[in-house]
Amino acid sequence: MGELPVPDDFRSQLLKQDQSVHSSRYQEHRMTVESQLLQAESREKLAKRIVVGALLTAAAVFPLLASRAFGGADPFDKDATVFSIGLGAVYCIAWAVAFIGIASYYSRFLPRVRRAREELRDETIRDMRREIGELRQLIEAFPKSRDTNSSSSE
Repeated sequence: MGELPVPDDFRSQLLKQDQSVHSSRYQEHRMTVESQLLQAESREKLAKRIVVGALLTAAAVFPLLASRAFGGADPFDKDATVFSIGLGAVYCIAWAVAFIGIASYYSRFLPRVRRAREELRDETIRDMRREIGELRQLIEAFPKSRDTNSSSSE
């Protein structure tokens, strides 16, 4: 299959549209997207650490409550002590934090990181397209300058 000839004015119009990529506004937008990605990743890591900490706390408190070494965790139990009731409260709070943290991780933090990565990927693709356009210009200009040099030397 032969290629259809593309008019030079069409190429120049496309390259003029691509000049917006060189603007400082584009660079600021790219830096904003990168900072959003870093912020989303740090929040995601923080959520993971909080959930793991809450689960470890609940796992550490459970044997103490189950053994009833310090009394019952139920405040209405006759063997209950202030310490055992406090351990029961810590256990319940740890599980609540773990459940809320897991829900937040999957509903808020993970989608934010995914969105930020996709935006950064799109920005990188735009940047690569711009660089390819610049390379095409250089390649197209190279044979023309070579032809003028060879014709002038003859």
